Amino acid sequence: MKRFILLFFAMCSIATGIHASKFGYTDGTYSRTNIFRMGSTTKQGMAIRLSHEKLERMKGVTINGIEAVFGTRNTTNKQATLFISTNPDGTPLVEKTIDISKAASWLSFDIDPYTITGEEEELYIGYYAEVGTTYLLLSCDYSKDIKGCCYAYKDGQWTDIYGYGFGAVNIKAVTSDYTATDMLAKPLKLDGYFKAGTPYIYEGQIINIGTENINSFDITLTMDNGEGMTNSITGLDIPQGGTYEYTLPETTALKSGKMVVKAEITNVNGGEDFDSSDNSTESELFFYPEEMERSIMLEGFTGQDCSNCPAGHLHINNVVEASSENIVEVMHHSGYYPDIFTMDEDLDYTFFFGSGSVYTPAVMVNRTAFPALSDVPTFNTEEDNISWAINEAANTQPYVSLKLETSYDQESREVNVSVEAYAHNDLPSEKNIINVFMTQDNILANQTNGGSSYNHSAVLRGVLTGNSWGLLLPNGKAGERHTWSKTFTLPEEITSSGWTESMLESAGMTKDDVTIPVVVDDMNIIAYVAAYENSNTNGNYIYNCVKAKLGESYEQDGFATSIKGIEREDSAPEVKIKDGQIAVVGDYKDYSVYGISGRAMAKNGRLMPGLYIVKIDCNGKNITKKVLVR
Repeated sequence: MKRFILLFFAMCSIATGIHASKFGYTDGTYSRTNIFRMGSTTKQGMAIRLSHEKLERMKGVTINGIEAVFGTRNTTNKQATLFISTNPDGTPLVEKTIDISKAASWLSFDIDPYTITGEEEELYIGYYAEVGTTYLLLSCDYSKDIKGCCYAYKDGQWTDIYGYGFGAVNIKAVTSDYTATDMLAKPLKLDGYFKAGTPYIYEGQIINIGTENINSFDITLTMDNGEGMTNSITGLDIPQGGTYEYTLPETTALKSGKMVVKAEITNVNGGEDFDSSDNSTESELFFYPEEMERSIMLEGFTGQDCSNCPAGHLHINNVVEASSENIVEVMHHSGYYPDIFTMDEDLDYTFFFGSGSVYTPAVMVNRTAFPALSDVPTFNTEEDNISWAINEAANTQPYVSLKLETSYDQESREVNVSVEAYAHNDLPSEKNIINVFMTQDNILANQTNGGSSYNHSAVLRGVLTGNSWGLLLPNGKAGERHTWSKTFTLPEEITSSGWTESMLESAGMTKDDVTIPVVVDDMNIIAYVAAYENSNTNGNYIYNCVKAKLGESYEQDGFATSIKGIEREDSAPEVKIKDGQIAVVGDYKDYSVYGISGRAMAKNGRLMPGLYIVKIDCNGKNITKKVLVR
């Protein structure tokens, strides 16, 4: 009799262990170095979001605990507040204040039970706390990002952290009476910079967010609405929270334009997935012309009395010289206090430091905020940081090509500047600007620890549009061309506009002390197109830029090709073959590829050697061509 009772209790314990589970989007990875904060407020917090579709299927499941990783214990009273809510800003359904016993470790907390009704539109499970601005509270697993599932409190509102590169939030809901085979397909990150004629391999990732191990699944890959290619993946053993990387076939686009890539997961463990609403992901790629050229703008903040700036200049020079990218440099003499070079526009651009301290030396790349470096576009001049930012910027879309023409008349000193911008793809911002700088190289002037012969280069000498922030472009739609031009007389010297009369008087200086002679051979014109919004975080990033010496002109590769491409209307499409792949170049609506037996082929797949038929729909007129793949 005793033996039966013991066996009965053992069976109950096993059953309880089976049904007790945890739900979250993290793979469980944490580190003392992979911690961060969002925004500038002392309130910091994170949450996971369950969709309505997920909640419908989890009806009746009870959440009775929350597990989380905290980056620091140094919150107010070393405490945080856990919550479950249908709106993270609303009245919580469950709330509990807890003590943070240790940092950078998974901690588990009991809460008042909440049973999912299945009628909730969404549910947030998370925490928040008050923490000093020097402490990093938030923790993620730094896997691939997930859209619409992971949130953080940022500058007064809860924000989806998809696209920040942090991965999944390190939070799990502890539940009972819940078992599921449940896989989530993370979004394909395909918003990078792709060019026609270059082969690319794209990777995706799935995560097991259910309670049962994943042993097999099918994945169907569809490219450009062509025939889907299904692969069966077997022999797996993906535990809860485990991820699996899959690779799309190598694809080479032979023409510029858009391509849709879709990945769909089916037949999970030989059956239906618990929640199939998150089993597919679709992304759109844009391919630029094969000869497309882009440049990256690097803006530095410096000052003549800044003792650390010579070292900062050296770091910048080392990175620029070693980089394979086209780097356009501009130096703003602001951030310390005005020196003999400072222009009003330089002072305006300290906007990019945000509400924190302004300092030199500092640098920003394409006016983009990289969360791994800083919440704002400016960051310190460590060489590794600059190199990393340039590489990140090089993988973003340039959207436009630029043509810059300048002329200079020596006798009259008349300068003509003309900039033409062509939009390959729709610009992503609602407002976009075009702006034109004039800079000067090789100015020998004083610098702390550098003496009177210190060589100052890429110094901003004025904004030719007359506005620090440039001039608004009308629409920014694909195929549009925008032109700006100006004629002016080049002065023989330029006086710093960053000094007022009272400032000069207080410093015992005159305008002559802040006036620099203009040397024509050292003058440069720089044009750029950028997003525009009243945000000092990431709302003014530069798409593309171009530089030419005064009196010379520069047309980016890809500019003329694009213009000619949109002007050619009646030419017949051309079929090209490269590395076993077929592409149609020219003006057409759609095309299909068939084997000689009539079997439809995947348009973007790599074909076996043989004869194929390409049928092209040219806006109602059908063209058929035979091609040989060797």
